[in-house]
Parts: sequence; C-alpha cells; structure tokens
Amino acid sequence: MVAVSPALTWEDLLKTPHGEAYRYELLGGRLIESCSPNVAHALVSRSVFKALDAAVSRAGLGEVFFAPIDVRRAPHDVVVPDVFYLSSERLHIQGDQFVDGAPDLIIEILSPSSRIRDLNAKHALYARAGVREYWVIDIDSSSVQVFSLGSDGTFETLESSGGRVPSRLFESLQLSVAELFPARRTD
Repeated sequence: MVAVSPALTWEDLLKTPHGEAYRYELLGGRLIESCSPNVAHALVSRSVFKALDAAVSRAGLGEVFFAPIDVRRAPHDVVVPDVFYLSSERLHIQGDQFVDGAPDLIIEILSPSSRIRDLNAKHALYARAGVREYWVIDIDSSSVQVFSLGSDGTFETLESSGGRVPSRLFESLQLSVAELFPARRTD
C-alpha cells in the first residue's frame, strides 16, 4: 500500500520555514517551491507594476500588488503571482495576510523553473477561480499573452495589435507591450 500525503492548506504553508531564496505555493494541496526570480525577471516585474499601477491609480480603478503576497483561492490552492490587480469592487477580498479570492487580473512572468506550471496548472486554476484576465509575460520573446475569461468559464486568447496589450479590463488605458520591458543594458 502506498502512503498518500494529506493535502496541505494555507495554515500548513504558514508553518513552512521561509528563506530569502525561495517562495512557496500550494497547488491542489501540493507544496511548490520556487527559486527567487533573477534580475531580468525582477526588472520586468518592476516595469509591469509601475506601468499598470500608474494607469490604475490615475483612473482610480483599484489597487495593483506585486510579489510576494499570497492569493488564496481555496484552502489547498495558494499562489504568489508576480503582479495582480483588484478592482475597486473587489478590494474587500484583501486581508491583512493574504488576498482571499480571485483577483481581477493575474500576471505571471515566465521563468525556466515556472514556465510549464504557469502555462498549464496555473492557467487552469486561474480560469476555475474566475480570474477575469491572465497575462503571461515571456522575457525571452518580449511578448505578452493575454487570456480573458469567457462566459463559459474558460480562457480565450486576445490578439495583440499595434503593440498594445489587448486587455478587456483596461481597454481605455492602452498599455504598450514595449513599456513593460525595461531597456537592456549593453555594457
């Protein structure tokens, strides 16, 4: 007989020793350990946060957050998105220690260690959770994939045109893909 480990919860996650080099998430009660992001990842994360936060703040649309903040979907699903947005209408799900529910927008920046998880397991989890938009940023190709939640509860891909992020949440804000990527040093 094979012993099956019990599914971990957010309370179990709090008891996990956190070091500076790792972030922990729960997917289906399974502990996922991720290395801290590299410099390129951190620079893109900062650029994305600054561009989105400036636009959201100017328009008074809600709040933009950046990692590491736990987002709890269910007791066994706790993620740490790189950047996420809560509309003014959903700010009530923000607690002192975590966000308890689905943000309106989650942004993940692909890393070699998280690429498959971000494109598969998290993509499915975010659709089930009711995240209205999911942006996947690929540093290697300087691209942004935008998935918008359809009425059937699945994500559909939005096509980019004119170098703009094709967001249904932020149609009037007109974020450019280029402003999300900092200029690369050549020295």
